[in-house]
Amino acid sequence: MAFSIQHLYRNSVALLCVAFVVMLTPSLTAVFYLQQRGEALRLLHIQAQMAAFALGGDNRIDNNDTAKVLPQLEANAEYTLACVYDTNGALKTYRRGPAHNVASKNFISCEQLANPANRRSLDNLIVTVPIIRANLPEPIGELVVVGNNPPAFAHLDTWLGISLLLGLMLALFCWMLGLRLRHSLIKPLRQIASTAQRVSLYKDYTLRVVPGVLDVVPHEIQSLTDSFNAMLKEIEDRDSRLSRKSIELEKSRQVAENANSAKSQFLANVSHELRTPLNTIIGFSTMLEKEQFGPIGNPKYVEYSRDIHDSGRHLLDVINDILDLTKAETGKLSVVFSSLSVAKIIEKALRIVAGQAHERKVDVYTDIPAKLPKIIADPVRLVQILLNLLSNSIKFSEQGGKVVVCA
Repeated sequence: MAFSIQHLYRNSVALLCVAFVVMLTPSLTAVFYLQQRGEALRLLHIQAQMAAFALGGDNRIDNNDTAKVLPQLEANAEYTLACVYDTNGALKTYRRGPAHNVASKNFISCEQLANPANRRSLDNLIVTVPIIRANLPEPIGELVVVGNNPPAFAHLDTWLGISLLLGLMLALFCWMLGLRLRHSLIKPLRQIASTAQRVSLYKDYTLRVVPGVLDVVPHEIQSLTDSFNAMLKEIEDRDSRLSRKSIELEKSRQVAENANSAKSQFLANVSHELRTPLNTIIGFSTMLEKEQFGPIGNPKYVEYSRDIHDSGRHLLDVINDILDLTKAETGKLSVVFSSLSVAKIIEKALRIVAGQAHERKVDVYTDIPAKLPKIIADPVRLVQILLNLLSNSIKFSEQGGKVVVCA
């Protein structure tokens, strides 16, 4: 399944921005909350130290001093309770602040604070400060001040604004990175794809992928571009060579056609010149065979006249076949089938080569059954095949030898 790199990048950037804001919101909430808690705890600790210093003016802790000092803690809006203990951990006095609420789920009493294990709580701000007198090495007591945690969303608008600003900055950065990516990656890929489509559509292999003058592309894209251009160059050169070969083949074809035409014309002329004397030979041999002007006398001459006639007819058929050579080359030569007697065809061929066998002193015999069935064949082609076989057999037989034709 195909997809767009640009769309994939846009979706990834949008998802990244949303994920960044979603993860940044609770993080900033925790950071701001811890910062506010730490700041409130620090202020409460400073005020508790000042109050403890004021309470350490006497050798003992009395209610008059606490009544004067502890109300000073009410300047802190988060202050809820202050408890004063002696060195034995006994509660001497306490002072509730304006924010003290017994019904609150975060409520804690001085009796509970007497146990140091209860002073470690995340629900309240708890500060323990020793009460020290300047001329005594040991503290004369301790002051425990309790305050409310700062509200978690006191600065909601602040951290939301910061989150939005960071998200916008990230989106701007991704957008600028996308422009850079588009010019260095997506644009060259589109050029390659567009050039490939034009080559496929118009079959123009002279096209090339030409990047912009100021375009900076990765090495991989540049290598892809160079390979694509090299491939087009190779195809262009191959196409040019094929075009030249096609021109050369066309010229060769024209030369061959001209030569074939000249050959056909030559064969037609030669066949025409041969046909005239052959017709004369066939005509006179027919006259001699039929003894139109009286008996010849010797029956052997009649037989020779018949052989001359058959040889002339065969030669005339061969000349006609030469004229049909052009048809054979174009696949238009037809074969005429007829019912033939194998014995008569062989006898006709033997009469034609009888003179050659007599000259070579080669005896020719036949071995043909009396009731051999007829065959379907072209008589001219079959006689020509037999003549070729018999002529070669006689030619390459020693004198005094014999040739047997079997069927």
